[in-house]
Amino acid sequence: MMKGQQAIGTLFIFIALVITAALAAFVLVSTTNTLQSKSVAVANQTMNKATMGFSARQVEGISHADNQISEILMGVELAPGSGVIDLSDAKIIWTANGGKVYGEYEYNSTLVTFDATTLSFSPALQAGQYYVVQNRTSGDDDKFLESGEVYVLGFQLPQPLLKGQDWSITMRAPYTQDLYITGYAPPVIEANTIVTLKSA
Repeated sequence: MMKGQQAIGTLFIFIALVITAALAAFVLVSTTNTLQSKSVAVANQTMNKATMGFSARQVEGISHADNQISEILMGVELAPGSGVIDLSDAKIIWTANGGKVYGEYEYNSTLVTFDATTLSFSPALQAGQYYVVQNRTSGDDDKFLESGEVYVLGFQLPQPLLKGQDWSITMRAPYTQDLYITGYAPPVIEANTIVTLKSA
């Protein structure tokens, strides 16, 4: 009788150990699968970010008065190896004068044209928006920047860029490398001119 009770007790302990081991194994496998999935997602995101991005062509300023620039024309294309980028997901950040001037711009699907004779945009640029400049763009003018296309983007400045001031442009889209361009306005800016701020 005593031996039978001991055997049943041992059997219960053995079953309890097997169940505990099975639960522990289940938790370990679940945790490993979750960590592996997260690692793959992070790796894919990092890889996409490393290969997706913009490349700058040129940056020009439009001057309507002496020694100040009020609008910007910026040429962009895809960085080598980058896939198509949707401009509606991208924004432009402008800073100047040591970061004291700040502007953030969202994509506006309205196509504009630029008249190099009158230095005017049609329709007029609106604050906080950037536009594809149709007559200066080499591509199909839609919101998708594709391989082989060069889009010229236009936007107005929150404050005029004055002679000699520093400036920077950041172009940012999800899962892409930021495009970052910096420079200085020339020491002399004549009125009613197109000023080269950065060459292609």
